[in-house]
Amino acid sequence: MRRLFAAALILALSSTLSAAQTLGDADALPSESANGAKLPFGLFVSPAVSTLGLGLEAGARLNDNFGLRFGGNWLGFEYDGVEGDLDYDADVTLASLGALVDYHPFSGGFRVSGGLRFNFNQADLDGTPTDDIEIGNEVFSPDEVGTLTGDATFDTFAPYLGIGYGATLLEGSLSVGFDLGVMYQGQADVDLDAESGLLSDDAVLQDNLAIEEGEVEDDLEDFVVYPVVGLAIIYRF
Repeated sequence: MRRLFAAALILALSSTLSAAQTLGDADALPSESANGAKLPFGLFVSPAVSTLGLGLEAGARLNDNFGLRFGGNWLGFEYDGVEGDLDYDADVTLASLGALVDYHPFSGGFRVSGGLRFNFNQADLDGTPTDDIEIGNEVFSPDEVGTLTGDATFDTFAPYLGIGYGATLLEGSLSVGFDLGVMYQGQADVDLDAESGLLSDDAVLQDNLAIEEGEVEDDLEDFVVYPVVGLAIIYRF
């Protein structure tokens, strides 16, 4: 069953990567405007869209070489489908808060960014078997299993490393920013349970669910390092 359940979780989580374009920049201040005039340093706010979800950042370009960013992202959605003999409904929540330091080695719009995010990404899934299903090392009937429930969570503290670029849109306050990076959110922690089945509380089924949890965690290794790609519009004060 692990391939069915893991495939359902992977489909739900992967849909966030295919739906999003890019991460919130927050390079509020590229060092030069279109006509070459020096832009002032200072505060900015930045709405963004990314593989982390919809976001809002605030921060400051402190000088030619350094800037700070603080912000959060959120996106929640449902994903329904059928995988093999498992009819499932999934709820995916992307949620994180972060602080980043931007280093501009050439004093311009290009930057290298590093920091830490408080990561609350999670996927919850309810599945109803439509035929006999293998769980761990045993095969169980739909009546014996009932409803399968599962959730996948990740490390709360997730380091981030990436690069980005900011470019002036209009003379004055508006800029556009791009980010490309990775967030290390660690190995998924998967919890599986069976409810309302004839053997839901049976020790044999529970032991096999424990085996299944470890196998599904292995199948979710692709999400240990989460790709971050994003786009932001930046308003400078």
